[in-house]
Amino acid sequence: MAALFVHVVSAQAGEVRRCRLSDGRIQYSDGPCPNGSREVWVRDAGPARVPLSEVGRASLEDTRQWQRQNRAEVSSWVSRQQAVSRAGSRGAVPVDRCAQARSRRDRIRDREFKTMTFDRAVELDNQVREQCR
Repeated sequence: MAALFVHVVSAQAGEVRRCRLSDGRIQYSDGPCPNGSREVWVRDAGPARVPLSEVGRASLEDTRQWQRQNRAEVSSWVSRQQAVSRAGSRGAVPVDRCAQARSRRDRIRDREFKTMTFDRAVELDNQVREQCR
């Protein structure tokens, strides 16, 4: 039945009805409920995809660029951590400002993960970038 619902929504039917049949089963329909059944609810299906505005597209592209940049930073950080781990077995490795800044950023992200805004994440990344020059 769920496949019918998805099909109806993707067909942009306008309205989708949930009907409870006389035997207790649920049926979704883009037309009136069958005889002997009860209409549970009616929803407006609306268009399947709404085109993004220019502002929305720009915001999405900013987010994607930040994600690419962050992935690159994380990848390089993991590589350095692995190198430090390998070198650590040979002797003590001093912690540099760049590693400290990354550690601070990660602690803040862990602490504020539910409330962190995009601007705050960019600010933290910029602080790391300054320390890692």
